[in-house]
Amino acid sequence: MALSFALVLLISSVSGLLFTQEDLPKDAPDFTLIDLDGNLISLSEMEGEVVFLNFWATWCTPCKKEFPYFNEAYETHRDNGVNIVGISIDRSEKIVKKFLQKTELVFPVAMGERKFLSDYGVGRAVPVTIIIDKKGKLRHKVIGGLEKEELEKYIQELVNE
Repeated sequence: MALSFALVLLISSVSGLLFTQEDLPKDAPDFTLIDLDGNLISLSEMEGEVVFLNFWATWCTPCKKEFPYFNEAYETHRDNGVNIVGISIDRSEKIVKKFLQKTELVFPVAMGERKFLSDYGVGRAVPVTIIIDKKGKLRHKVIGGLEKEELEKYIQELVNE
């Protein structure tokens, strides 16, 4: 049973790949989403910034582990041209809002619409973090949880370009 579950996760994460590291960099697909506070979030509005799209779900334990790292990175680096957007792949906005009453995220959170998830090659396996450079190019796709040191390394790499 555990093996079949692991196989399903592996297949869903591989089948969700729209691009591979070898394909990078290429232009990130533009998007406009509405965050849970009703504000518009658009990639074109974040031009000139390093953008981290962190795909997560309320049921994902590794996602919860990396939330403090993303909170700290957002608070530390947002004035230095770093933007972080949380994208929930949960099916219910109501569930996400209830979850966020207990779990503070300081960065904007939006629901992942089907086309948006497809454009970025994200399936049901999370966490996934898409990293976009200041020129709007896809630079990294990280499948699995990020440690604080890894997140900081990506930030420093792209902010200093």
